[in-house]
Amino acid sequence: MANITEYLESIKSKNSGPFEICITLFFENEEYYAEAVEKNIINPEAVADIYSIDEEEILGIYELDNVNVIKFSMKRPVSQSSFHCSDLDGSQQHIPIKQLEVQ
Repeated sequence: MANITEYLESIKSKNSGPFEICITLFFENEEYYAEAVEKNIINPEAVADIYSIDEEEILGIYELDNVNVIKFSMKRPVSQSSFHCSDLDGSQQHIPIKQLEVQ
């Protein structure tokens, strides 16, 4: 079993508006990307489990074959710039996905 970070060149997260976060996984090469897609490692169940959210809060998972990227977007736990918002730009929201193990 390997950690998802062994497959990636980088990960980034950002706001997709005041109510959404987008996480982008940049795979190191086409082979790693193809394996991730084939094994369906980025799926609603896995994302919901890692982020401790309901699957309905995941707004989409997108595979971008031409650039070896998988993106997913989800609802923010609180709206951007609200009193309880601890990550205004959404730039630290990629950290939990680093826990994902590839089997």
